[in-house]
Parts: sequence; structure tokens; C-alpha cells
Amino acid sequence: MFNKDVTVTNASDFGEKIGSTIGEPFVIGSDARSGSIPMKLAVSSGLLSTGCNVADLGFIPSPILARISRQERVWGIHVSADPYPANYVGVKIYDPSGKPWDDRLTPNGRKGIGRLGNIDLIPNYMSEIASKYDIEPMKIVVDSANGPTGAVVPSILRSMGMEVMEVNSSLSSMPARGYEPSAKNTRDLEFIVRKKRADLGVAFDGAGSKAGFVVRTGHISAGRAMALLMKFNGFDRAVADFGATSLLDLVGVVDRVPSSEVKVAERLHSRGFEIGGGTMGIAFSEWSYAPDAIMLLMELLSTASRRGETIEALNSQLPDNYEMSETIGISNVDSALNGAEIGFSDYELDLRDGVKVIREEGWIWFKPMKDFVRVSTEAESKGIAKDLLDEGIKSIKHFL
Repeated sequence: MFNKDVTVTNASDFGEKIGSTIGEPFVIGSDARSGSIPMKLAVSSGLLSTGCNVADLGFIPSPILARISRQERVWGIHVSADPYPANYVGVKIYDPSGKPWDDRLTPNGRKGIGRLGNIDLIPNYMSEIASKYDIEPMKIVVDSANGPTGAVVPSILRSMGMEVMEVNSSLSSMPARGYEPSAKNTRDLEFIVRKKRADLGVAFDGAGSKAGFVVRTGHISAGRAMALLMKFNGFDRAVADFGATSLLDLVGVVDRVPSSEVKVAERLHSRGFEIGGGTMGIAFSEWSYAPDAIMLLMELLSTASRRGETIEALNSQLPDNYEMSETIGISNVDSALNGAEIGFSDYELDLRDGVKVIREEGWIWFKPMKDFVRVSTEAESKGIAKDLLDEGIKSIKHFL
């Protein structure tokens, strides 16, 4: 939490440590959270104090910053904290291949004065991704969660001949809905898609890493969208996290890893797979290794256009599944997970990333986060998924 767990002094010290460790130029940007601007400026000052040159890209979706890191062969830092609430802050670091980075800092005492520049490289990304695809015009509703995708995605789609309606596009530190693009948080979008008879609704998180999709028959999670690409777009091998939908195992060869952008990127790199992700978003290794919800949208639209079918029709060809999640604020995450492990010990448990309870009718996943536990479920019916979610939430509160 900004000004509680972390301050600008901490952020400046961090910038100094990573700048001294890396000693190379950086690009930096942020989402629209109120704490992101002072955090970004503080990290930048730390970097500059070690002699690193810094290009400030302003408000920018994190996948665009990761792509720029790869294109320009520079290090990148994005200040954001999805899926946490608006008063949280955090940083994502990208190496010059666009791969999320989480290594040990080894400061070498390097000092100097770097140069700071303000550069707008977003138009380069927009033109690059628009020219990459040839997509039939569609009617699309875009919900940007008051984050930086609102200034990017509608413009890209309109340049490609799409009819676009915008929801929550203006930048704001207080989003009109929760950042997580879940079925629960996109009910307004679902209503608009049905009312306007749109071909697709897309909801982004605050940073642009993750998206959920809406057709007239319901919600499509990022994991289910990944399954659609695997089934219809030739991605027959993938890396997926332990909480991603079980549908992925039905449509291709899946290598499971913990739910971490870093872990997914590392496995994508080592295995040479083209696609990976799940609950944190979907990454395309030929693009940047970082979860990119804009690229996911384009791949989904391109697949439907190339096959001459609607996304709704493609979605109907996958088995029914219902995914639900709720993030519960908890003071002692370890105690909650221990309680879940004990309380559900009669069932098959997967303990490789939190506690995943595997039952005949579906599964419940308790994913540890800072100050929170995310309870997620999947089942073949909406009612069973809801029952499992209620049971998981009730058990967490009971164990505490």
C-alpha cells in the first residue's frame, strides 16, 4: 500500500539499487493509480543518480512498455499493481528481450548523473500492431477500467475500420469498476454488448496486461480465450499456470507452472513455445514474453476473421466451463492457506502454488497474494462454480 508499506524514499532507494546493478538505459511508465506517479518519479530519480539514462513514456499500458523494451533493446520499468485495489503500487521490470525480470539486485556503488527525456513511443506500437493484422470490420465495445488502454485500443481498432464504443476510457485514479476483468466486474459491459448487438466486448485491467471478453452468450476469460487460440489458431503447445482453465489440457500440450509472469516467461523461453499464461494474462513469445491483452484481442479477432466465424460461434465449440474468483483481504495469508490445506485434506490437493483442491465436480484454488488470498473455482456449470466459490470463501474465513 502506497505511503504505508512503501514510500517514495523506498522507491528512490530501489531505483538506485537497480540502476547500480544494471547500469544501462531504462524506459519507464505507469498506470493511472494515484500512487503510481510519485512512485515513478522516485524510481526515476534513483536510476538517474547512478548515471542511467531514463526515457519517461508517461501513462502507458505495461505490454506496450515491454514491447518497446524489446524493440529498442533497453530495460523497462512499469509502475502498476493489478489486480490489487487502487491504493496499492508495485513495479514490473522487463529486460531487453521484453521478458519480465525478477533477479537478485547486486549494486556496485555506481554513481553519476543520467539524462531524463520524455518520449512518446506509443504511436510506433499502434502502427506496428495495426499493420500486423488484416481483420474484417466488427462492432466492438472497449472497457479500459479508466487505465491507459483507453487512449490506445479504441484508436487502433478504428484505424482498422472497426465500429467502436467506449466504456470507462478516461484516465482516473479511481476506476469505475474493479481492475480485474472478471465476469462479476463486467456485467455493465455484458449489458451493453447485448443491447447494442455488438460482436465483442473487451475489458482490460488497469495496466493492459489482462483482458476478459464478452459475447452475447456470456463471459470469456483470458484462459478460455487462450484455449480458443490453441484450438483454432495452431498454437498446439503452451505454458499455463496452475490456476488456468482445465480446457487448455483438452486442446493441446500444456506445461504448467506457478502463477507468475516471470515463471511463465522463463518457461516459454526455455521450451520455445509461442503462447503462455492463464490467470495473469496471455503472453506471446515472438512479441515480448510479457502478458499483452492488446495482442490477445488482436489474435482473437484475427482468428475469427480468418475463419469467417464470429467469436461467439468459435466459443460455442469449446466445452462449457465457468470460472469465478473473489479476492479476500486477509492479515495472515500463511494461516489461511494452512487452514485450507487441513480443512480440505480429504480431497486431492495440489500444493505447488497455494492450495488447489481437486474434486469430481470441479476445483477450488487458494492463491496467496500480499494481504489477500484469491479464491478461484472452475466447474462445468455456473451453479456448481458458484457453490464451490462460496464454500472456498466461507472456509477461508472459518479457518482464520
